[in-house]
Amino acid sequence: MATISETATEPASEKIVWSRFALAVLAAAGASAAANALIYFIAASLGAMPQSVLTPRGEPVTLVPVAGSSIVGVLGGAIVFALLVWLTKRPISIFRVVAMVVLALSLLTPFSLPNAPLPMILALELMHVAAGLITIYAFTTLPRETVLQV
Repeated sequence: MATISETATEPASEKIVWSRFALAVLAAAGASAAANALIYFIAASLGAMPQSVLTPRGEPVTLVPVAGSSIVGVLGGAIVFALLVWLTKRPISIFRVVAMVVLALSLLTPFSLPNAPLPMILALELMHVAAGLITIYAFTTLPRETVLQV
């Protein structure tokens, strides 16, 4: 019977199948943008996304920048992940740590919006967490080479 090789003494392979990684990037970008669009619509319908609060670019937070920022974040993570695959022997393990640190630091950015009400900050925080966790999951599971023992 074939089983996936992963025991306490023999960790799962950290080899990456590049075609799967490309699909993981697309999946993470789409899922992150969709999840954050849903969070945005819910928050906006509850009045938590006032258009009077402006970003540093002088624009209100709307759906287009939310989706665009989600995709840009995933693409940034893809570059980091690809570099780790190229430069290290444990890219998945290292990416998880790096990505969690970046996610934690990203939670500071909503506080930089002047006069943003707490519900807006919480909605933006939730968007960061959703995009971060989706990306971490997609990049560390989908492209992994599966090792079968017979």
